[in-house]
Amino acid sequence: MTRYELIFVCGADFPAEKISNLTEKIKSIITQDGGAVVLVNEWGKRRLAYPISGYEEGIYTYLEFDSEGQVSRKVEDVFRNVEGVIRFLTVKKKKETKKMKKIQEKKIETKAEVQPELKTETKTEIKEEPIDATKNKITSTK
Repeated sequence: MTRYELIFVCGADFPAEKISNLTEKIKSIITQDGGAVVLVNEWGKRRLAYPISGYEEGIYTYLEFDSEGQVSRKVEDVFRNVEGVIRFLTVKKKKETKKMKKIQEKKIETKAEVQPELKTETKTEIKEEPIDATKNKITSTK
């Protein structure tokens, strides 16, 4: 099974009970086809980056689930038929490989080992020489 992330945005005037019903419908579609819902997170009303279909604000909902590829298509078909959903996006989540885990562990180890080094400051003296006004004259040409 593959892990997917799904975010959908409903219009700001879309009732909260309809959003929860839609979320339950999506969860049932996923579980009917042998998938599993891992996380549901309602982000609430937020300002959109740009107006979409006349809306300045939207209600965001985030889902993370494990399923086969055809399930994500079924879920997207549901969103296409619901009038209050103004945007949705389903993304296949990358699996953490052993190599990635090792890299992250090394980063954590090196952060723990690194200690702030003492810096020695050296002062350099700047000799101020008197400026000869005759050498630095600016002449204007008109």
